[in-house]
Amino acid sequence: PVNGPEPHGSISAAMRATRSAAPGAPRWAVTRAISRLCASCASGGDAGKGKASPPRPAPLSELDPARPAAVLAGLKFEGSGSCPCAESLELLLYAAREWKSPEVLEKLQFQFSRVARSEAWDKKDGLFAWPDEVARLDVNARLGRLFLDASALTGDASFRETGLKVAEALLLSFYDERVGAFRLVPEASPRVFYADANAMAAVCMLRAAAMSKGGDWREASDRVLVFLTNMFDMERGIAHRWDGKASLHGLLGDNAWAILALTESFLSGGLRAHRELAD
Repeated sequence: PVNGPEPHGSISAAMRATRSAAPGAPRWAVTRAISRLCASCASGGDAGKGKASPPRPAPLSELDPARPAAVLAGLKFEGSGSCPCAESLELLLYAAREWKSPEVLEKLQFQFSRVARSEAWDKKDGLFAWPDEVARLDVNARLGRLFLDASALTGDASFRETGLKVAEALLLSFYDERVGAFRLVPEASPRVFYADANAMAAVCMLRAAAMSKGGDWREASDRVLVFLTNMFDMERGIAHRWDGKASLHGLLGDNAWAILALTESFLSGGLRAHRELAD
C-alpha cells in the first residue's frame, strides 16, 4: 500500500491496479500492474495527455563584464552626514576582490578612510562608538576584521594599524579570561556573552594573528571557539546567549557566524574538529 495523497492520471490508475491485484491475484496481474506503473513513470505520467508543459524561464542575457564594477562604483553607501555601515564595507570588499576594478578599489579606500576619520573612531581607546552609544563588541569585531581585510587587499598600512588597534582593544576591554569569551560591552554587569558577537570576535582575532606575530590573538580565538562548542546542541544548534547557562538556541545569525569562525579557524590552523563542528 502507498500512503499519502493520491497521484493524478495514469500513475494513479496504475497504482490502483497494483493495489487491486493483491492479495491472491494471479502473478501476471500483479506483474502487468507494476509494468504499467513503471511505463507511466518513465514516460512522464500525464505529460502525454495534451496538457501544456510548465513554462520555462527565459535565458538570462550575457552579463557585460564591465557592468558590475560600473554599477558598484556609482553606488552611494551613506547619507551626507553619516558613515557607511559594516554591511556596505563588506559589499565593497567583496566587489573589489571579485572584479578588481580601479573605480571600486578607489571607492573602497575612500570609504574606509572616511570611517577612520569619523567621530566614531576613538584613536586613544582603539574603538568605534557612534555618538551617544557605548562601544560594542559586535560593531568593533566586525569593523576591526574589515580594516584588516582591506589592508590585505590594498596594502594600506593605516588600515592595518586601525584593525590591530581594534583587536588589541577588544582583548583589553572586552575579553573575560575566566569564561574564555568576550562581553558585549566593557564592564558589563551581569556578565552575559553572545554567540554571534563572539564568533565575530574570533574571526577578528584570527585576522590579527595572521597579520601580526605578537599578541594573544590565536589563543583568544581558540578559547572563544571552545566557548562556542560548549554552546552547541546537536538538535537545536548554537545558543544565542550564556549568562550562567545557555539559552535561546537555533537563531540563524548565531549559527551562521559560528560556522564562519570555525571554518576560518580550520583554514588557518588545520584543526579538523572545527571543520567537523562547522559541518
